[in-house]
Amino acid sequence: MLVEQGLLSAAEKCFKDAIELDPGYVEAYANLGKLQYQLGQVAAALENYNRAIQLNPADAELYFNRAKVLWASAQLKAAEENFSKAIELKTDYSEAYCNRGVLLSASGQFDQAVEDFDEAIRYAPDLAVAYSNRGNALSELGNTEAALASYDRAVQLNPDYANAFFNRGNLQTSTGLFDDARESFKRAIQINPEYAEAYYNRSCLEEYSQESDADIDFMETQIKRQDLADAELKYYYFALANAYERKQDFARHFALLLQGNRLRRKELDYNFASERDAFATIKALFTDIPDHVQPPLNADEPDLTPVFIVGMPRSGTSLVEQILASHSQVHGAGELARLRKIVMPIIRAAVREGRSNDRSDVRDDIGKVIRSDYLGYLKSLNLQEKFIIDKSPLNFVFLGFILSAIPSAKIIHVQRDPVAVCWSIFKHNFSGDANGYAYDMDELAEYYLLYEDLMEFWQTRFPGKFYHLDYEEMTENQEVETRKLLEFCGLDWEQRCLDFHSTKRAVKTASHVQVRKKMYRGSSSAWTRYEKQLQPLISRLAAAGYL
Repeated sequence: MLVEQGLLSAAEKCFKDAIELDPGYVEAYANLGKLQYQLGQVAAALENYNRAIQLNPADAELYFNRAKVLWASAQLKAAEENFSKAIELKTDYSEAYCNRGVLLSASGQFDQAVEDFDEAIRYAPDLAVAYSNRGNALSELGNTEAALASYDRAVQLNPDYANAFFNRGNLQTSTGLFDDARESFKRAIQINPEYAEAYYNRSCLEEYSQESDADIDFMETQIKRQDLADAELKYYYFALANAYERKQDFARHFALLLQGNRLRRKELDYNFASERDAFATIKALFTDIPDHVQPPLNADEPDLTPVFIVGMPRSGTSLVEQILASHSQVHGAGELARLRKIVMPIIRAAVREGRSNDRSDVRDDIGKVIRSDYLGYLKSLNLQEKFIIDKSPLNFVFLGFILSAIPSAKIIHVQRDPVAVCWSIFKHNFSGDANGYAYDMDELAEYYLLYEDLMEFWQTRFPGKFYHLDYEEMTENQEVETRKLLEFCGLDWEQRCLDFHSTKRAVKTASHVQVRKKMYRGSSSAWTRYEKQLQPLISRLAAAGYL
């Protein structure tokens, strides 16, 4: 009763009094844990759930609730184990299946996640959230038709499920169904008029004609609110920046962009010094290798060819992937996070354990995990195509490890005008936290210099192993450059590679709109409108000799 009335402090005292009177009162521990979890007192909540489970180890709901607390405290493995225990005790526990599925998705285990969502649906056929989450996992697996069907079922079951409409809009965007995506985002906003992220995602598709002025007026009102959290506010700033850019009010566009970037940078746990140290550590691991690296004796050549498209984000890597993925022998897998996830922990451990100078051992450790885990993952996809593209631009950091572990890999390095690529990065709100340098002009310039320095280093260590593709040259001489690109990969000419914009595949990067259009020329000069505002960036690049 006290909790329902909002008298949380009084409720907390009552639960504690009950426990003091009866130390074996399981329900009091459980209720106190639930209240503390709601109040953000995660450690205290966990302690009370531990006590409740000690008293009653056969209660599935206690494990389920403890799993949520463990999840909130970033103890993901323990959280998964507790969801599993809840399911063991209650085999039809649909909510536990659904939550475990979300947890598995967050760790990239999408196949297992789909199995959990299927089980949740088996026991609760009307559970709309399970269908929506299932759609997310299927989307990540590249099964777009099944994912769309799952989203459709979610909104059929719950027509007021804003998040399901939002998720469906994201997938429709990635597959080029832009009109359908606008409608999905519109419906999400109708259900939840303050769905900031939906406004932002829709803004990436809108042309902002006069009919859109009501949306702009609403978002202008939102950014003036004092009670809005920064996490929501940033989406309105980025959405408004997109709107004013379409309306060619470039001064307002840049001012709003600065505010969005400021809020985005503020929320990230990003340390540029750590980034610089990581680059230095990686270079140190390759200071003693010979000029020509031979395939490791214990490395079996795979029956597939990984193709890595690398460079700075927004340099044209999505365009190059779309061109190659239009070929009948090539599968575009998009931006795979797997390589970063398996390599970075080994590098960090080497630094912690003082093994930075133990170069060959660390390189061997990383090579083994790339060959077993990364190549194993690519093989598990069971694709007909023998060329598989990993278009994660920041894989340029790991090129030495890639070529040492997979000598047959094809490396395509996409280069673009330095100011153009930095400006394109600065104006984009990236998902995830891999691009923490992107929201501050000084950090962005410094990161670009780190990238150039490392790429020069890799070229000295692995000469002749990279195909350097000039983005501007590709846009000006499409067929000539496409033929050269296919020749490097060992692929026969196919006319369909020139018609890349017609290729039906999901594109989940910031360039999802551009790759649906014919080759566009002139984008690399867009920054000149902002030359005055970008002087801190331009001056730093010029001083380093890159302009």
